[in-house]
Amino acid sequence: MRTLQTRLSGYDAPQKVMAAGIYPYFREIESDQDTVVKIKGKDVLMFGSNSYLGLTNHPKIKEAAKKAIDKYGTGCAGSRFLNGTLDIHIELENKLAELVGKEGALCYSTGFQVNLGVVSILTGLRDHILLDEFDVIQKKNGIQDWGLIAKRADISKDGDMAHLTDIEMEIKSRGITIFAEKGLYNLDTKKISIEGAITAKNNAYSITTRQIEIDSDAGLLTTGKDVLIEGKKFTLQGKGMEIKNNEQKVRIMKDVKATFNN
Repeated sequence: MRTLQTRLSGYDAPQKVMAAGIYPYFREIESDQDTVVKIKGKDVLMFGSNSYLGLTNHPKIKEAAKKAIDKYGTGCAGSRFLNGTLDIHIELENKLAELVGKEGALCYSTGFQVNLGVVSILTGLRDHILLDEFDVIQKKNGIQDWGLIAKRADISKDGDMAHLTDIEMEIKSRGITIFAEKGLYNLDTKKISIEGAITAKNNAYSITTRQIEIDSDAGLLTTGKDVLIEGKKFTLQGKGMEIKNNEQKVRIMKDVKATFNN
């Protein structure tokens, strides 16, 4: 517990960002939600709104909302499952179903609630979940260590492994971007293994190999496969590689062949 308290007490990144005046969260908006809003009395362009159709301030919608409050009050006083379903909920869902040509529709208050309410009842213990895009951000001490995007993810039956396809991974601490055909991500340990045609690049060099394992906790990137490292003035070949986050070094383990360009 003391170790946790010590680490938490020393974490002051939010305070530093606040002091610099660039903290992006919990900003108080003093006007209606539109393309321009007021913050601390100043007009500010709004780029983070979820009002994609711009209907938040539409006169007809505001008038309908006022009429609904006059009739139903300011809340449903319960969940939809029990006593919170109103006749206007059903009316809306029927009209939406008719609009898209379906037998029925369900309305949720947020996208997260849709995922929670729909996906959880469609899958069982023996099912697989296929995702058309899979995003992971791994942080260390509150700072992003690496980020990953895969075009497809196949979650295993027990839910602890994700089989990834078409991977783009960015390791912030080393300025490296990795492109790979496929990989395996452990949702519990956060370790990742990628394979296939792999290319890793930064401003100084590029690495080509067939398999890489990344251990975020140990800050270690390794492979036992053949490696080709190409820089502006050199080319290195060998078998096996090790990169430590806390060192600005790339180690080739054996069978090293170096070529230097003029």
